[in-house]
Amino acid sequence: MSETATVTRDDLYFPALGRPRKIWVFPHDITGAVAMWAVHQSPYPVPDGLEVVLRKLHGACSDGFDTGGMRCFDSFDQLLSYISERCRAIPEYRAWNERKNGNQSPLQFTSRYDAVGNPDDDFIDLGALERNATMHIVQQAVLL
Repeated sequence: MSETATVTRDDLYFPALGRPRKIWVFPHDITGAVAMWAVHQSPYPVPDGLEVVLRKLHGACSDGFDTGGMRCFDSFDQLLSYISERCRAIPEYRAWNERKNGNQSPLQFTSRYDAVGNPDDDFIDLGALERNATMHIVQQAVLL
């Protein structure tokens, strides 16, 4: 019986993604990744104001891109900071981090045995969204 070697690429997984590298990005890479992760993490099929957030984010990403429409980032952290700063400046984006029913409790415990909860009692973790979007963009850049 022969053994097959498993080939893995650590550059596709964190923490290797944090190594300094040239990451070339278009504005639509940023808006696309934020849109994808907002939908993935939302308790609703589509987060409120998604189109507004994406339009404002696209406008905020217009600075510093070259004539070809690209911008180079030197590291995962630099791109994460860029995305976070621009997203957090958008009020509709920050609203995703609040529960719609006004519940102010800091934690909510659920288990796999609980029934589906009220989506108004849930929110999007913006830090996780920004990190997931950044990881997605960097992974795509590494694959190309």
